[in-house]
Amino acid sequence: MKDTMYWPQGYSAGGIRSGLYKDRKNKKDTALFFSHRPAQATAVFTKNTVKAAPVLISHKRLASHGVIRAVLMNSGCANACTGEKGRQDAEQCSRWAAQGLHISASSVLLASTGVIGTNLPMNLLKTGIKKLAAGVRNPHATGSQGPVEAAQAIMTTDTMHKIASLETVIGGSRVTFWGCAKGAGMIHPKMATMLSVILTDAEASAPFMKQCLARAAEQTFNKVSVDGETSTNDTVFLLANGTAGNARITSARSPGAQDFSRSILEICRRLARLVAVDGEGASKLIWIFVEGARSSEDADRFAEAVAVSPLVKTAVGGADANWGRIMGALGKTQIPFDPARVEIRLGDIPVCQRGVEIPFKTQAIKTVLARKQVTIQILMNQGKAWSHYQTCDFTGKYVDINAGYRS
Repeated sequence: MKDTMYWPQGYSAGGIRSGLYKDRKNKKDTALFFSHRPAQATAVFTKNTVKAAPVLISHKRLASHGVIRAVLMNSGCANACTGEKGRQDAEQCSRWAAQGLHISASSVLLASTGVIGTNLPMNLLKTGIKKLAAGVRNPHATGSQGPVEAAQAIMTTDTMHKIASLETVIGGSRVTFWGCAKGAGMIHPKMATMLSVILTDAEASAPFMKQCLARAAEQTFNKVSVDGETSTNDTVFLLANGTAGNARITSARSPGAQDFSRSILEICRRLARLVAVDGEGASKLIWIFVEGARSSEDADRFAEAVAVSPLVKTAVGGADANWGRIMGALGKTQIPFDPARVEIRLGDIPVCQRGVEIPFKTQAIKTVLARKQVTIQILMNQGKAWSHYQTCDFTGKYVDINAGYRS
């Protein structure tokens, strides 16, 4: 699959190595996205009580400024739990980027990922950011590889860069949507632990974009869990610079609003799937579907309980049809339900009916569970609500990664 099928008009991007990784000599670690004209912007941020300096600064800038011109991101250091120095360092990084791009520092959004509790290496970032900004300011300098290099620069334990793009027609204008994300560990709502930037050349108002992104994140990024952990830095940015020339979309009733909303949802859906597939140490993607719950909230909690269960995840990893672990995870929620009504299917094979095991062929189940994508379907038979989650299996590699990498 090509990394960048479509790239929106009026943007440049790039990623370089500033030197934040001492043990990974070729690792890019600094990314910059630049809109050549003022862009409307919005974001969703981590729900963690502990928030990193770039999260706090970006939240404030989005609330107080009408337009955004750039997004500066780094991996290798989260700049979280770093106090007043961390805030000052983050603001200085935005000033360096702004100087190189000839824009206001207040129009630069920030995001960081990496080790918590350590300070940014400002001497390295100063050189890297200035060099990066000089290149990104020229729309032809970074070329087709610029967006790919930016996506690579925000990776930490990711095994692949994650990019999604699409084109559609809104109000007679051809509009492009592009997004990238990082995320492999510490993945759990709300939000899934990740950084993401979504860019479009559509014309839309920030309040409308905020509604679209919140809904999309709830249905995608907030339905992904790798290990039940959340981060201090989770951020998804959405920028729209209007270069495509469609009539401005200001509400759900505006012409093109549904197309815009569906496109954001689709980009988020693709990126969320890539995050789940790339879970640390994972060998399989797991889809969990819960049907027949009494309420959407109950369905969400049932699906989440199964998704975060280490016992379920290791069973799938070992191709073990131990469906009792799924039933136990459902009960752990303490939501009232009748176990005697529950049905469970692994792939398309029923293994539990009316709360008890039904005969199944062990080898057939092993074949299903050995696939790269495994589906668990849970029928509660208590009501009409449903939900879904994406997760991955647990393997010994997850322990190896997190025992040997200070993240």
